[in-house]
Amino acid sequence: MQDADRAVAVLPVLPWVGAAVLAVLLVGLNVPPPPAGRRALARVPGSSAARMPVAVAGLVAAAVVTAVARFGPASELDNPVPALVVGLGWPLLFVAPAAAGLLRRPPSRATDAPGAPRDTRPAVVAAAAVVGYLCLAAHPAAPRSLAVAVAVYAVVMGALWLALGRDAVSRTEVLGLLTRWSALGPRLVRWHPPRGAAAVLAVVLGGAWAERATRTLAWTDTGAGRIAEAGLLAGCVAAAGLAAVALTSWSDGRAAPVLLPLAAAAVVAGVLRRAVISAQLLWDQLGAGAPGVATDPLGVAGGQAAALAVATVGGALATAVLARRVPGGSVRLPGVAVVLAVTAVTGTVVLTV
Repeated sequence: MQDADRAVAVLPVLPWVGAAVLAVLLVGLNVPPPPAGRRALARVPGSSAARMPVAVAGLVAAAVVTAVARFGPASELDNPVPALVVGLGWPLLFVAPAAAGLLRRPPSRATDAPGAPRDTRPAVVAAAAVVGYLCLAAHPAAPRSLAVAVAVYAVVMGALWLALGRDAVSRTEVLGLLTRWSALGPRLVRWHPPRGAAAVLAVVLGGAWAERATRTLAWTDTGAGRIAEAGLLAGCVAAAGLAAVALTSWSDGRAAPVLLPLAAAAVVAGVLRRAVISAQLLWDQLGAGAPGVATDPLGVAGGQAAALAVATVGGALATAVLARRVPGGSVRLPGVAVVLAVTAVTGTVVLTV
């Protein structure tokens, strides 16, 4: 899966990204402002891993994944863990809860959820560890490397629970937090994010840009080493952080609700082709279909268009959330401009090969 994005570019970047930005702009200008009697903002629970049944199930799953990755086939093409965790697990972390959130009927009143954390800044460290592994590990999908990564993450979170209690895990465990936030659905426009949520999402957004960029021919052909990759990751996270700061100033003072669709879209669009290949690998390993994997089942152009469509949808959702949280008119324009810039970066990254 390391060379999954080594394909020939067929969609010119500038006109296609321009079309995506125009679509997002039209949404941002046409969504009506929030009603005068806007409902109260709501807080949501912390990481789902802070619940005992989920924590136990997570530790068991981590143990099984570690064992299969460590003692199963050494090739990432034969071992199911890389395709399941890196190929499908990372994008499904955003897609599956989002789909569930859209199907769930929102409550008539917005109330604070029991145990909702007010500060999730510790999760920035966990988010940096996750994206750092995906971007900087020599072979992040290698079963042996993945076994170590999963085991370390599970042990650290388990030790944190034993040392500081479930509240610390609720504020720190980033995968469970991203799951909770992605499941907000229509409630996203009323979300009162905890402190540090925007920083977590900025790390995820910048990490998605860097991780996708390091898998392109434009990057690999330069022969850049780990130091250059670390610099790229730092630069991408810094750029995403600047977008978060700007959105904080030009929205309602809370950037996270607008950043969430942008970060989720960047992750899913960046790994879409790899996810399709991973699904085929798992299907092939189960013996459920004819052997063989089509690296571009949609065609190169179709795959690029699908990734750009995901980025466009994320930008459109972000502008819609922004429009429903701030007054209409020129007040929302600076925030819309930031969303357009982020969408343009994501579109450019996913169309670069």
